[in-house]
Amino acid sequence: ADDEQAVLELAAQAPLKLTGAQASTVVTFKEEGDQLKLDMAWGLSENYTRALRAQLEAGVSAARCRTCTPLKTKASSDCPLFTGMHEYAKAEGIGSLVCLPISHEHERVGIIAAYFPHADGPAEDQIRLLNILGGTIAASLHSLRIRAQQVNTLHALDRASQNVETINELAAQMLHIALEGWQAQAGGVFLFDETTQTWMCRARYGLGNS
Repeated sequence: ADDEQAVLELAAQAPLKLTGAQASTVVTFKEEGDQLKLDMAWGLSENYTRALRAQLEAGVSAARCRTCTPLKTKASSDCPLFTGMHEYAKAEGIGSLVCLPISHEHERVGIIAAYFPHADGPAEDQIRLLNILGGTIAASLHSLRIRAQQVNTLHALDRASQNVETINELAAQMLHIALEGWQAQAGGVFLFDETTQTWMCRARYGLGNS
């Protein structure tokens, strides 16, 4: 997958294809108000999806989902994803759900909830498979975020290379660090200009004006 949205779409579909899940949702935690937000749903009826979206948009705290340890519950429970949804879950034939955490920098920022028809949830082998899936999702998202950071860094360097003042400031900082680290009394940073085929001094200290 090329972006985070594509990874989440694949991850949301995976429980339906790999286990006995009948549906799934991707729910993230909004920073504003620390509330739950429904990002996507697979396998749920329009009626259920519409009711769940309305329920979450009315304001459901993300606190419990941030710290939930069982990551598994019955449809009749007071789980934030089932609060106000009991009749809809019964009509939909949903008996339980299992959550796969979505984390960023060791902090849970969302969940993928896999819905199952039985109140006892999926079989143990399916739980293990979901745990593997959760680890794979986390690794994929981490790789995408690292790649995005690298691309952003390259773009920043490209912009900096087009700004002489920025280059000079960067060179001065590098020179200061080098002088301090080597306890040197003088030094300079010189960059080769291919256009003029000459060396340009971008920063100097203790070298005089010549």
